[in-house]
Amino acid sequence: MELFQKQNLLKLADYLDSLPVSYNQFCASSCFLNDGRNTPRVMALGSRETAGIVAHGPLAGLTIPEDCNYWENYGDEIFGLDGTRSDHIESFEWLFSCAWGEDDVDQTHRGAAARIRYFLSNGVPRDFGKYLDTNCGRMPKHFPLIYSTYLKA
Repeated sequence: MELFQKQNLLKLADYLDSLPVSYNQFCASSCFLNDGRNTPRVMALGSRETAGIVAHGPLAGLTIPEDCNYWENYGDEIFGLDGTRSDHIESFEWLFSCAWGEDDVDQTHRGAAARIRYFLSNGVPRDFGKYLDTNCGRMPKHFPLIYSTYLKA
């Protein structure tokens, strides 16, 4: 991961933290836009759409490159993480997995920002991959405790 990609992650975390607690267009159970398409585009604030963490990148000012046709490409180019590469999968899942929104583990934009800050300081928690493997991709309920000190007031 390049320095500018780490800076992009921090910019996204800052943006997510700047949103009001009542912000209701964040959906942790979706990595992208919940509009039936997987092509990168900027979500209109105030629309009825909800979006996951990656799709909030353009709202944070992280421009969609012209040649970027899929959100996965956007995540790779802007954040340096490709969820299809085995050497990126744990980082991608820690930051962007839609499993955070399942079972109400952490459905919040503030939690997503805290995971980014934790990741930039510490990387992926030790044994995170084992949890993913043994829980069929579900996030254990105690994971938010790992990054709770990174939550902004």
